Amino acid sequence: MRRFGRMWILALILGGLLLAGGCSFGQNSEKAGGVALPSATRSGGQVVYASLHEPAVLNPYLSDAVSVHEMSRLLFSGLVVSQPDGALQPDLARELPTVSPDGLTVRYLLRTGVTWHDGASFTAEDVRFTWEYIMNSKTQAISREGYDRIRAVETPDPYTVVVKFREIYPDWVSLFKTILPKHLLAGADPNKGAFQRNPIGTGPFRLQEWRMADGLVFAANERYFRGKPKMDTIVYKIVPDETLLIAQAKSGEVDIAPHFGNQAYDQMRSQTNFQVFATPGPIWEQITFNLDHPLFKDLRVRQALALGLDRNLLAQQVLKGTGVAAWADQPAVSWAYVNEGIPPRDLKTAKELLAQAGWLAQNGNMLQKEGKPLAFALTVPSGNKQRELAAQAIVQQWKELGVSVQLQVVDAKNFEQTYRQRPFAAAFFAWVRGVDPDNRLYWHSRFIGQGGLNVAGWRNPQIDALTIQGATTPDMAARKEIYKQIGALMATDVPVIPLYFRCQLDASKNGLNGFKPNPAEGNLWNAWEWTWAAR
Repeated sequence: MRRFGRMWILALILGGLLLAGGCSFGQNSEKAGGVALPSATRSGGQVVYASLHEPAVLNPYLSDAVSVHEMSRLLFSGLVVSQPDGALQPDLARELPTVSPDGLTVRYLLRTGVTWHDGASFTAEDVRFTWEYIMNSKTQAISREGYDRIRAVETPDPYTVVVKFREIYPDWVSLFKTILPKHLLAGADPNKGAFQRNPIGTGPFRLQEWRMADGLVFAANERYFRGKPKMDTIVYKIVPDETLLIAQAKSGEVDIAPHFGNQAYDQMRSQTNFQVFATPGPIWEQITFNLDHPLFKDLRVRQALALGLDRNLLAQQVLKGTGVAAWADQPAVSWAYVNEGIPPRDLKTAKELLAQAGWLAQNGNMLQKEGKPLAFALTVPSGNKQRELAAQAIVQQWKELGVSVQLQVVDAKNFEQTYRQRPFAAAFFAWVRGVDPDNRLYWHSRFIGQGGLNVAGWRNPQIDALTIQGATTPDMAARKEIYKQIGALMATDVPVIPLYFRCQLDASKNGLNGFKPNPAEGNLWNAWEWTWAAR
């Protein structure tokens, strides 16, 4: 498993888990057996967190594995951290940073008195060194995106960092999520050495033991700047098979079963000793129209097809509550998320729009124009049975509108290789969105064709201007309003029909307080505040 990259690293998701409508942030969507958590807690104890994957190294700049991303939140700290709802909170910074009016300078004021696990003091020099480490040509960094836009990192005093960009980089909040120790890595091989498997950080836990093919044990860091964690140890247990992982959750051998598949959702909900969490994630399912297809050049047809779908019914009947309906393309994990309300199904208005476009019922309920039926193929990549079931329900709903749609399931690998050439009339697939809302790659007309992700072929001068404005506006509140406008134009122009954001599915044992799944930062982001209920 690989963690999601920043906004620019947008990936097509062809398989994977099911999505639906009904996720929530930081609260369990199901309380198995109706069991509420006791309010009294006790300090100490251990949490066993299961994982399907064992990492090779523990340096998140050298690996994009989910396991490394998760465990880095135990070992390391960043300058700021994203909460489950996308809001930012200071981490090593003592307050949220200030951004210059031109968006080119970000100033951080750092906490004082922070120490590394070995007792050395953390200072602004460690932040500057982290940037130099990433940009070192000898470092086998998985990505330098964003860091390569930085002109300089200045340290006017030991607890002030000034990051100066060559150009506006809108996703600056995703940078410096892990700060490395200069006193241990300066002059060392950036890719090898003991640090890569036994790192020293400023995080709430330190690595105590690595049992190969079994698990990693993390002990509470008594020097942690927020105070010693409530738990004594976190065990990151390697369970290489999901069926075994679920079985161990049922038997009580693990306390947290993270990232399990939709096929295990009902099993975990039936466990009276576990809570199940369905948290909105960044994977966005949608129907994309090829706007150069003769049928979809007519805006009225696209609008009618959008009105002909009952997204909430799809969520309830097919997707069973493991996702959240989408108003536009911004995920709920982003600080720019806005939901203006999912339009209800309106067959009457949809039929009126189609009639205005010349599509009328002839010899039954199916629509025709000049003797030709209103028909097209909906292309779906193979490998996701739940998506195929949802597609079948969509085809049925459109049939009730009088539209004949043929479901065309194609080889996922072939679709991935050819989708930018837009060989379809309409397609049902998913994208990964980042925490930053910059969506130029999706919607700006410059990105139509082989090298871009605007596979709908949306050409709208207002959208071109807004996507550029959104990516070059420093103020976050102003940017959020811009992306709200883009969402509204998307609802009007209908280059795509937003359907759902998939939910991340996790379960935690009853009695564990403070567990708050966080798709952006990883589930261990706040392990320092977890507690067990008092016995």
